[in-house]
Amino acid sequence: MKKSTAFWIRIVGGGAIAILLGWLAVAPRFESRFITLKKFVTTGDIGRLTSEENVLFQELVLRAVQAANIKDSIVINGLPTETSLHFYLTDSRSQKFTGCFTGNAVYDPELDAVFIDRSLFRPKELDSFGGVSIFPFWRNRDFAFTQTFLTLILLHELGHRTLHRSLSPFFDGNLFSNSRDKELEADVYSLEAFKKGYSQGLFSDSDILGEFSGATGIKDKLNSDEALSAALLFSASQMSTTLLFTRGSTSSLYEDESHPSFGFRINRIADILARQESRNPTLNKYIAYFRSKLKRVDSLRYLGFTELHSEKAIRGIAFDENGLTLVDKSWNVIHVPNEDLGKNLKSITLSPYILGRIPIQDTTDNLCEIWSLKNGGVFLLSCKHHLFSVHKRKFKTEPYLNSRLDSTLADIFSSDQPAPLIIRNNFPTFSVIRNHKTIHTERWANVLGNAPASSPEEQLTTREITIIDDISFVPVYGDHGLIGTLIISVTPAFNVKFVKLNTEGDIDRTGELAICKEGNRIRYFLAGKVDVHTKVTVWELDLLHAPKEKATYSPLLDALSTLKISAQNSLVYIRDIKSTGGKYIFISLMGDGVLLYDIHSNSIKPVFHTVAIEPTIITSRQGTVAFTAENSYKVFVMPLGNN
Repeated sequence: MKKSTAFWIRIVGGGAIAILLGWLAVAPRFESRFITLKKFVTTGDIGRLTSEENVLFQELVLRAVQAANIKDSIVINGLPTETSLHFYLTDSRSQKFTGCFTGNAVYDPELDAVFIDRSLFRPKELDSFGGVSIFPFWRNRDFAFTQTFLTLILLHELGHRTLHRSLSPFFDGNLFSNSRDKELEADVYSLEAFKKGYSQGLFSDSDILGEFSGATGIKDKLNSDEALSAALLFSASQMSTTLLFTRGSTSSLYEDESHPSFGFRINRIADILARQESRNPTLNKYIAYFRSKLKRVDSLRYLGFTELHSEKAIRGIAFDENGLTLVDKSWNVIHVPNEDLGKNLKSITLSPYILGRIPIQDTTDNLCEIWSLKNGGVFLLSCKHHLFSVHKRKFKTEPYLNSRLDSTLADIFSSDQPAPLIIRNNFPTFSVIRNHKTIHTERWANVLGNAPASSPEEQLTTREITIIDDISFVPVYGDHGLIGTLIISVTPAFNVKFVKLNTEGDIDRTGELAICKEGNRIRYFLAGKVDVHTKVTVWELDLLHAPKEKATYSPLLDALSTLKISAQNSLVYIRDIKSTGGKYIFISLMGDGVLLYDIHSNSIKPVFHTVAIEPTIITSRQGTVAFTAENSYKVFVMPLGNN
């Protein structure tokens, strides 16, 4: 049956009224937000930069806009205009307004604005993770790989503007249905824009290619496709590791219903780039290494980590009976209870868990030692020798214990935390501490006298100390490597004996020794490399029998073993070793990451990725491990029962 003209007039009229009502609802909201944006810019709460920073940010934005072939008028950190595309650096002062949280970036279609959190722009903290420079060849410089990463983010947000703005005129933190697909579409857009930029020479003078060349030793001139692959994958592989430590509410492991993980997205981009393989075999090997590194980091998200995010750099962490205690650079003490660590939460912001601040007024004083004792709480020793304890959510000074500690700063050795006792090693002496008391102090020379030297001239040394219950195991090394271990007990009285281990055969005697207690049995495991280019191997040692090979691991850098040593292609060696729970051994590798060896299954696998960053690894008596680094803004907590 044919519809009457009056019917269609009613339909069209009703639609027009709906559009008008929608516009009337949106217009006041837009005007209000536009005025608020102007206020934020005027007060400097959005877009405040130094002149040097302003030049760099403008350069990055303008190149991105040109690569994306956008012709609209542009406002960069200036007062907004209603017909322009805007770019702003933001921080926590404007988060509620912009919806752009720490370590993030968003496109606001209502204001036609890209908001970038400042932590993504010139992150100076990269040089201090682990307490030392992790990029000594670029010390005190900006990192070009972060600028390339930021350009990729800018192009991604411009992809949302170009592809998705028409889908909704409203600003919302979750703008689009099927937003995961929209994120991937914006990724492809950013790659295509990057390709155009390199083919047009927009990025030919970028610092990233010089940084790539300095890191890999590749001096050959690269064509535009090679330069794009080198710049993007080098930058992404660097960021995949640094995002595990930088300030921000998300890491390279983070994903949700709307956002795929960093590694998943970059590997999709890498698959597209792989269609244009270079004729340069050295470049191809580095590209393959960068891809392997990205996949390695992305695989860690399946291990069940809970991510803890701090607004300030973390100086130390320790487990007690009730949870995890953290101390940041401002002496704020944070405590996350076990029940929250066990909720399988993907991400925890630490600010609600702050207990208070340690009363140290000297801004030059830092945390130098942290340990925890069973039923005694967590102890914090400053570099200027102020000692505090944190127990049952309360702080107090420890004058008695402090008076018994040597004024020299020391290394702390502990079992799973909270420990029944610790050894505080301040060579040439060490102290045994239980509860609030130093129960014994001894000179190392006296203890090492129990180990047989092969000659009067041989210098015996010690390494990582393992503490199991009240017994301490101290590996002893001579001129030709490991010879055995000292066993130190303090109950009922101080006593030392030496156990010689059979180290015959083709093993790495300079490797690191870990000790595990399985029931009443003590087991000895040596981790090392027979040669610089061989696999990492775990051997089980015995007093009488020859060593047995138990497991091997091939570092990612093995793929570059035929190439010259470079800043990216460094030697992999064992930096540290730690046993826990009578079942697991953590092996920290310089140039790779942290391995977990299971003494029951003889399996070995990577569980964290650090490359050059020195990690902090602590384990709890509840079967939990935490990974971080000095001056990191993140901690990753993992239940060992899941692995």
